[in-house]
Amino acid sequence: MKKEVVFNIKKAYLTPFGIAINGLTILFYGILLPLNNTYQRLPIYIIVFIALWLLINIISICQERNKRIDLNKKQVLTYMAVNILCGYSLIIAMSSIYFIGATVNEFNVFNYWLYLLIILFVSWIGFHLFCISNFKIINLSINNLIQIIGIILTLISLISLLYLGFIVPVTDGENNFIFCGLIALLCVYALLIRSYYSYSWYLYLVKNGEKEAEREKRG
Repeated sequence: MKKEVVFNIKKAYLTPFGIAINGLTILFYGILLPLNNTYQRLPIYIIVFIALWLLINIISICQERNKRIDLNKKQVLTYMAVNILCGYSLIIAMSSIYFIGATVNEFNVFNYWLYLLIILFVSWIGFHLFCISNFKIINLSINNLIQIIGIILTLISLISLLYLGFIVPVTDGENNFIFCGLIALLCVYALLIRSYYSYSWYLYLVKNGEKEAEREKRG
């Protein structure tokens, strides 16, 4: 049972979703970068992101394709970290199409890029707090409070990302890619919540053993 639970963490099904998002991102990169020689004027923050985005997604694909399942807690946490980084890299990738378009139009949008990263960091904190309290990954007397804080931070991040889409400089609807990033964020939540749920079961199995877990499921 423990192996099955860890398998569910390791194989987060981000790859099919990632193929769709990454395919669209690469397609629009291919359309936008040649315009006005934009590829020669890419800001360093976009170049750094592209390098990290490719690296993280390669690691995620290797993790899903590798048939070996390591039940060690440190490795399970590594699986979780890769899932989270990959998921959020897809959101940034979709939103980054706007920033490529802004570069084509010679807008300086670095401040909006920082705003995006801060929003997504707050989003992850909120989502993380909600999951670890809701699935009792931590078991504290203030779990309900942590869960409420997580929900509030998550809602703030969603509203902030929506707001960002309205305030960025646009010429021809490029901000729609930020709205697409918002939709991608909701999809990533749906995929990652499975990993957190499985991790809570993993911790339960480590602590109580498989027989007790079977009784818990039946009960």
